Amino acid sequence: MRVGALTLTSRAVAHGIPAFALRAEADGRSLVYSGDTAPCPSLTSLAEGCDALLCEAESAERPSSGEQVHHTPEDTGDTARAAGAGRLIVTHVGRFLTPQQAVTRASTRFTGPVDYATPGTTFVVG
Repeated sequence: MRVGALTLTSRAVAHGIPAFALRAEADGRSLVYSGDTAPCPSLTSLAEGCDALLCEAESAERPSSGEQVHHTPEDTGDTARAAGAGRLIVTHVGRFLTPQQAVTRASTRFTGPVDYATPGTTFVVG
């Protein structure tokens, strides 16, 4: 869909209930927002080659049983690496993690820039 100068693309992602990720593109730059989701091929595909991936890291660890519905910090790094993202911005960090722990753990799997989406912070995409 086009909205002004933006091209928006959404994909269903794995969350146990209907959930969607969004890719916003303008002027040759792209930002992908994971929304709530477990790691899944549809998110990786949507994020392919993006300039920035804004990805949730709600889970401190993968569930020992049941369906995974959120990323761990390591999962965010894996998704960013697999997609070839230019940078990773971690958001929606769960209560059993600090933002710094999430960034540090994501950085073990993704060698590009990794930041935390501190409320009020702005990032230049591209």
